[in-house]
Amino acid sequence: MTNWTPQTRVGKIRVLNYYYGDRFILDFEGSHKPAKWMGDYGHVSLMPGIGEVKTLAEDRKLRFSHKNENSNAYSYSVELKADKSQRIKVEMTATERCGIMRFSFEEGSDPFILIEAS
Repeated sequence: MTNWTPQTRVGKIRVLNYYYGDRFILDFEGSHKPAKWMGDYGHVSLMPGIGEVKTLAEDRKLRFSHKNENSNAYSYSVELKADKSQRIKVEMTATERCGIMRFSFEEGSDPFILIEAS
């Protein structure tokens, strides 16, 4: 099955996708990677943003704080800082067969969601 996770680092063999000490999220990835020592044969990632669309992971990363992050066995949510004044709220949960995500943008923003597949 596919696992959805916030990604703070580009996933490679022996590299965790999410590292607690990082302060930026690159995207939210759906992956088949069962363990850090194994490769993945494909992934899909989604990343919300505001303003100009940025396709490179390093350019589109958004800052977050663990104070505005909630993670448990059945859901994950985080508030991303798109710029000094605008925030994006991301919420994820799972069902038996799929993942559900909600991206909430502030009124008056110029939002986008970048979809990247390999």
